Amino acid sequence: MIITLAPSDNPEKNFGLTRNEFEILLKALQEGDEELIEVIYLKHFGKCLQYLIKYCNADYESAYSATMNALLEIRKDLVRGKIEYNNLENYFTRRAKMKLSKIKKPPRIAEEPNVDIPDHLDISLVLDRKDIADKIGQALSQLGGKCATLIKLRFYDELTWPKIAKRLHPDVPENEIERIRNTLSNKNKKQCLPAFKRILKTLL
Repeated sequence: MIITLAPSDNPEKNFGLTRNEFEILLKALQEGDEELIEVIYLKHFGKCLQYLIKYCNADYESAYSATMNALLEIRKDLVRGKIEYNNLENYFTRRAKMKLSKIKKPPRIAEEPNVDIPDHLDISLVLDRKDIADKIGQALSQLGGKCATLIKLRFYDELTWPKIAKRLHPDVPENEIERIRNTLSNKNKKQCLPAFKRILKTLL
């Protein structure tokens, strides 16, 4: 059974992805490339986690477990072709709330637990922590160059890859944009994000 969601072609409600970008990454995921899952993790995992803590009165550990379980289930459904492009961020959050309802919550503690930086860095979650927000800037400064620019445009300005390609190469013909988009996306995935994560971990 294919899960059809409330219609929405708005990239802002679909992890910053256009329908075409989503379908390209979905096909790649079904062939073994995990870039779509990393995009989902970077764009929405932290927001969903904070939502559960703030609006569902969840402790950090329960919220994290529920959000991670939802992500794993969504990945499985994506691979099986059971989820289509439509209001995916809302769907992710609803799945996480369902998972949270099945978790026995321990007593809420007053102090905020430390946040470890996982292998797949959740930039949106880190940005919500005022005490380490300056470390993000330091990491980007140390990273420098084109990689810092790509990360800022993708995760801060929330531009799609075609828009980033046009921003960085405004004089390139339209028929060349897709090639440049792929080049930039691959560079970000294979070089920029791994380097950024390594630098940030040394600062935290």
